[in-house]
Amino acid sequence: MSTFSLKHCFNPQGLLAIVFIALGVLFPVKAYATTNPNLATSVTSATVPALAEAPDTTTPTIPILIAPPDGTLTDNSSPTFVWRQSTDKGGNTVFYTLYLNDVATYSNIGSLGNTITSSYTLRLDGDIIHLTPTSALEYGSYSWSVTASDLALNTSHSATWHFTLDTSIPPYIATVSNPRSTIYPLRSLLAIILLLAFLWRRRYNLILLNPQ
Repeated sequence: MSTFSLKHCFNPQGLLAIVFIALGVLFPVKAYATTNPNLATSVTSATVPALAEAPDTTTPTIPILIAPPDGTLTDNSSPTFVWRQSTDKGGNTVFYTLYLNDVATYSNIGSLGNTITSSYTLRLDGDIIHLTPTSALEYGSYSWSVTASDLALNTSHSATWHFTLDTSIPPYIATVSNPRSTIYPLRSLLAIILLLAFLWRRRYNLILLNPQ
């Protein structure tokens, strides 16, 4: 409720109707003519209900998942979860919750700066959030998703992606050929070519010496 004071004057010419506007509410006041100067002015107080502020019902934009991609197979037990930040129409601060297998595993994730907690390390790269778990995850299949909530607890949900941690993935072994193994065949080939050239030249010289 809001209280206001209205000061009005009586005009001897007749009846006046004074309208006061407070918070969008019209409050009519009647004034009566008088010749008594002591009643020339008076003060009237009234109480009017204040207009209720409209509640915030707008949800933040949907978080966009980036990595690990849907269907990933990896042996990294501490994968980094990456998603694009949400925005809120009311300009409110947005907090995130990361779900693994439909369980709120990492909650109250802020978006105001790099953070290190006992559960995860958070890094911001523009509007991209990188979250790396501190403790290794158990091997198996996982679903993961992110929710974004504003201060009015309006919440939006991302898509749900899946990944698998598997220890049976064979390690990639890069092989580098020995450069010497390619030098020896080249030397042998060159020696054969020189030998053939020598024999051909010698035979040619013999033919010239013995034309018969």
